[in-house]
Amino acid sequence: MLISNSALAESVRAGWVDRVPKHDGVVYYDDITIVVENKPSLEDVWPDQLSLGRESVAGSLEDYRLYPTAVSITWPDVLEQMLRLGDSDLVSYPGRQVIYDVLDLVVERYPDLSPYRTFGLCNDRPEALRKRVDELVDAIAKVTSSEVASHPGTERFISRPGAIAQELQLRVMPLDSGWLLR
Repeated sequence: MLISNSALAESVRAGWVDRVPKHDGVVYYDDITIVVENKPSLEDVWPDQLSLGRESVAGSLEDYRLYPTAVSITWPDVLEQMLRLGDSDLVSYPGRQVIYDVLDLVVERYPDLSPYRTFGLCNDRPEALRKRVDELVDAIAKVTSSEVASHPGTERFISRPGAIAQELQLRVMPLDSGWLLR
């Protein structure tokens, strides 16, 4: 199974290969084994990575039945489901904190995979809404070749010295029902 930033555009045949791959994870469930290949970018994947090495298994190859096509899921989908799980009542408070810590790590290390792609995914969590606004500020600054700055005690803003609007700040404000982006 491949986990990457986007799904495979076409099916990739999985099979046995002569190389000795180093897979990122193995999940055992009853009589099923799932071998995980993790790539933050689909561009870094070649087909042989989605196959198993003959030397990687114990016993005879006839004892194993491979699914003939590599399965592909995306990090954005996984992270979105983690975000929904963290916002649900299915997880205890410590479990939620672990989920949110993982999501924070992803935003820090792999910003292109951010789970805060839409305001809807942020739900009513103020910290998630602030992260979404921060991502928007960064995106607008990049497109307009502007700098991101902040004054002590204020939200981050887009700085455009000499322009008509020299500072552009986006803020999420709570309403009686929902939120206002201002």
